[in-house]
Amino acid sequence: MLVKDIYLKNFAKASPEASVYDLVKLSTEEKTNGIFIVDDNNHLLGLVTIFEILKAIVPNSLKEKPELARATSVGLFLERVNKKRDLKAKDFMLQEPPKVYLDTKLIEIAANSLQTEHYRIPVVNENNQLIGVVNRSILRELIAKELKILT
Repeated sequence: MLVKDIYLKNFAKASPEASVYDLVKLSTEEKTNGIFIVDDNNHLLGLVTIFEILKAIVPNSLKEKPELARATSVGLFLERVNKKRDLKAKDFMLQEPPKVYLDTKLIEIAANSLQTEHYRIPVVNENNQLIGVVNRSILRELIAKELKILT
Protein backbone atom coordinates (compact mmCIF):
# COMPACT_ATOMS: atom_id res chain seq x y z
CA MET A 1 0.00 0.00 0.00
CA LEU A 2 1.15 3.53 -0.79
CA VAL A 3 0.69 6.94 0.84
CA LYS A 4 -1.70 7.96 -1.97
CA ASP A 5 -4.12 5.27 -0.73
CA ILE A 6 -4.46 6.58 2.82
CA TYR A 7 -3.27 10.17 3.33
CA LEU A 8 -5.48 12.89 4.84
CA LYS A 9 -6.16 16.00 2.80
CA ASN A 10 -7.38 18.06 5.76
CA PHE A 11 -4.68 19.45 8.02
CA ALA A 12 -3.81 22.60 9.93
CA LYS A 13 -1.35 25.00 8.37
CA ALA A 14 -0.10 28.49 9.10
CA SER A 15 2.35 31.09 7.87
CA PRO A 16 5.88 31.43 9.25
CA GLU A 17 4.72 34.78 10.67
CA ALA A 18 2.05 33.13 12.86
CA SER A 19 2.62 33.83 16.55
CA VAL A 20 2.50 31.38 19.44
CA TYR A 21 -0.92 32.89 20.20
CA ASP A 22 -2.12 32.24 16.61
CA LEU A 23 -0.74 28.70 16.61
CA VAL A 24 -2.26 27.72 19.96
CA LYS A 25 -5.60 29.22 18.88
CA LEU A 26 -5.52 27.28 15.60
CA SER A 27 -4.41 24.10 17.37
CA THR A 28 -7.29 24.41 19.82
CA GLU A 29 -9.87 25.16 17.12
CA GLU A 30 -8.67 22.35 14.84
CA LYS A 31 -8.17 19.92 17.75
CA THR A 32 -4.65 19.06 16.64
CA ASN A 33 -1.22 19.22 18.21
CA GLY A 34 0.56 19.76 14.90
CA ILE A 35 0.50 22.65 12.47
CA PHE A 36 2.44 22.71 9.22
CA ILE A 37 4.19 25.96 8.36
CA VAL A 38 3.94 26.89 4.67
CA ASP A 39 4.78 29.87 2.48
CA ASP A 40 2.33 31.72 0.22
CA ASN A 41 2.75 29.02 -2.45
CA ASN A 42 2.01 26.21 0.02
CA HIS A 43 5.66 25.05 0.09
CA LEU A 44 6.43 23.17 3.29
CA LEU A 45 8.77 25.15 5.54
CA GLY A 46 8.37 23.44 8.88
CA LEU A 47 6.19 22.01 11.60
CA VAL A 48 5.05 23.32 14.96
CA THR A 49 3.74 20.91 17.57
CA ILE A 50 3.06 21.41 21.25
CA PHE A 51 6.60 20.07 21.76
CA GLU A 52 8.13 23.01 19.84
CA ILE A 53 5.86 25.45 21.68
CA LEU A 54 6.94 24.05 25.05
CA LYS A 55 10.60 24.24 23.97
CA ALA A 56 10.05 27.92 23.14
CA ILE A 57 8.39 28.62 26.50
CA VAL A 58 10.65 26.75 28.91
CA PRO A 59 13.94 28.55 29.69
CA ASN A 60 17.06 26.87 28.30
CA SER A 61 18.54 26.42 31.76
CA LEU A 62 15.54 24.30 32.76
CA LYS A 63 15.69 22.25 29.57
CA GLU A 64 19.25 21.30 30.41
CA LYS A 65 18.56 20.68 34.12
CA PRO A 66 14.82 20.06 34.70
CA GLU A 67 15.43 19.51 38.43
CA LEU A 68 16.07 23.28 38.73
CA ALA A 69 12.38 23.86 37.98
CA ARG A 70 11.56 22.93 41.60
CA ALA A 71 13.26 26.12 42.76
CA THR A 72 11.38 28.43 40.37
CA SER A 73 8.29 30.46 41.16
CA VAL A 74 4.86 28.84 40.90
CA GLY A 75 3.85 31.34 38.21
CA LEU A 76 6.93 31.02 36.00
CA PHE A 77 5.26 28.82 33.37
CA LEU A 78 2.36 31.23 32.79
CA GLU A 79 4.72 34.21 32.85
CA ARG A 80 6.75 32.55 30.11
CA VAL A 81 3.60 31.75 28.11
CA ASN A 82 2.70 35.44 28.08
CA LYS A 83 6.27 36.51 27.36
CA LYS A 84 6.44 34.22 24.31
CA ARG A 85 2.91 34.81 22.96
CA ASP A 86 4.15 36.93 20.02
CA LEU A 87 7.10 34.70 19.07
CA LYS A 88 6.83 33.79 15.37
CA ALA A 89 6.67 30.23 14.07
CA LYS A 90 9.72 30.85 11.87
CA ASP A 91 11.77 31.42 15.03
CA PHE A 92 11.09 28.06 16.69
CA MET A 93 9.47 25.65 14.21
CA LEU A 94 10.96 22.29 13.41
CA GLN A 95 12.63 23.00 10.08
CA GLU A 96 12.68 20.37 7.37
CA PRO A 97 10.46 17.76 9.03
CA PRO A 98 10.60 14.30 7.47
CA LYS A 99 8.27 14.20 4.49
CA VAL A 100 6.85 11.62 2.13
CA TYR A 101 5.47 11.52 -1.38
CA LEU A 102 2.33 9.91 -2.81
CA ASP A 103 4.32 6.90 -4.00
CA THR A 104 5.99 6.21 -0.63
CA LYS A 105 5.33 2.72 0.72
CA LEU A 106 3.60 2.45 4.09
CA ILE A 107 6.30 0.14 5.42
CA GLU A 108 8.78 3.00 4.87
CA ILE A 109 6.64 5.31 7.00
CA ALA A 110 6.27 2.71 9.74
CA ALA A 111 10.01 2.00 9.80
CA ASN A 112 10.95 5.68 9.78
CA SER A 113 8.46 6.60 12.49
CA LEU A 114 10.20 4.15 14.82
CA GLN A 115 13.43 6.09 14.31
CA THR A 116 12.17 9.67 14.52
CA GLU A 117 9.13 9.76 16.85
CA HIS A 118 7.28 12.01 14.40
CA TYR A 119 3.54 11.56 14.77
CA ARG A 120 2.44 13.44 11.68
CA ILE A 121 4.31 13.25 8.44
CA PRO A 122 3.67 15.79 5.70
CA VAL A 123 2.86 14.56 2.21
CA VAL A 124 4.33 16.79 -0.48
CA ASN A 125 4.32 16.83 -4.25
CA GLU A 126 7.41 17.06 -6.47
CA ASN A 127 7.49 20.85 -5.90
CA ASN A 128 7.59 20.46 -2.09
CA GLN A 129 4.03 21.77 -1.85
CA LEU A 130 2.06 20.39 1.07
CA ILE A 131 -0.86 18.25 -0.10
CA GLY A 132 -1.66 16.10 2.91
CA VAL A 133 -0.57 14.27 6.02
CA VAL A 134 -0.10 10.74 7.28
CA ASN A 135 -0.27 10.20 11.02
CA ARG A 136 -0.02 7.27 13.38
CA SER A 137 -3.80 7.18 13.84
CA ILE A 138 -4.14 6.31 10.15
CA LEU A 139 -1.61 3.52 10.56
CA ARG A 140 -3.43 2.22 13.68
CA GLU A 141 -6.75 2.16 11.81
CA LEU A 142 -5.15 0.41 8.85
CA ILE A 143 -3.73 -2.26 11.18
CA ALA A 144 -7.13 -2.62 12.88
CA LYS A 145 -8.86 -3.08 9.52
CA GLU A 146 -6.34 -5.68 8.43
CA LEU A 147 -6.89 -7.54 11.73
CA LYS A 148 -10.68 -7.30 11.17
CA ILE A 149 -11.09 -5.19 14.33
CA LEU A 150 -12.61 -2.44 12.20
CA THR A 151 -14.51 -2.90 8.98
